[in-house]
Amino acid sequence: MSRQIWFLRCLLGLLVAVIIVFLITHNRVPRWTCGSSCRSQTSETVEPRGLAESRIPVTMVVVTCGDRFEVTMANLKSAVAFSRAPLRLLLFADAENIQRLDDTIKDWPANVLERTTYELRLVRPPKGPDMIKECNFQRIFLPSLLPHEDAVLYVDSDVVFVHPVEDLWSYFGQMNDQHLTLMISDVEDTSLNPYFNRTRDMPRYKRYGLNSGVMLMNLTRMRHFGLEAILMGLFDEYQNDLVYRDQDLLNVVFHVHPEKVLLGACRWNFMHVACW
Repeated sequence: MSRQIWFLRCLLGLLVAVIIVFLITHNRVPRWTCGSSCRSQTSETVEPRGLAESRIPVTMVVVTCGDRFEVTMANLKSAVAFSRAPLRLLLFADAENIQRLDDTIKDWPANVLERTTYELRLVRPPKGPDMIKECNFQRIFLPSLLPHEDAVLYVDSDVVFVHPVEDLWSYFGQMNDQHLTLMISDVEDTSLNPYFNRTRDMPRYKRYGLNSGVMLMNLTRMRHFGLEAILMGLFDEYQNDLVYRDQDLLNVVFHVHPEKVLLGACRWNFMHVACW
């Protein structure tokens, strides 16, 4: 049985690697649109509640710094390739990558740009040179960096989509009036992830903690809750103990306020060392 599980993990890892290589090496987004004939192949068997309303534009935030340009392009192309809804991309990047992103995206096919808009913004160091590098911590400052946005989907630059982005976006409709965010468990079994116990002394959300690589963020509620100020206070308290930086801080907040999180399924932020 253990050998079968190991084989399935390896097979799935190989499949994900093939998808990433394909997206990176093809320097143009696929020129097809997915109509009713292929819709059933890209959607889940059980559709998320509220999918009928999910054709509104999806606002997605990605941060790119240093050597993350290629993985960011794989991320963006996968989002475009698997989605049917209009996409609005809010892209934060350092000086090294911002012009390169612009030059590449504006060369996408016309039929893709018809349903995809994008805005580029320079990353802003959140507190000064002592707060690690400028790209870290950007996501927890989105409520103030995007003061006119009500809600966004934040994803790490190395995320690759294999389902329509709007299916994930539709989970905003499942949030109650307390939820600030949807996040995914950091692990589903501690034996899968050798890095999990690095943060065992930090408070975490329930048993397995939360991973901040994929977040549906209700920015309006985060502003009202004062999330940024809370996180900055925690940074001053825990800065010498942080392993996963802002993810650790978010876990501390939601350890105290678990009612503020809607927990999503592992398939929306799949890692072979975290998910069954």
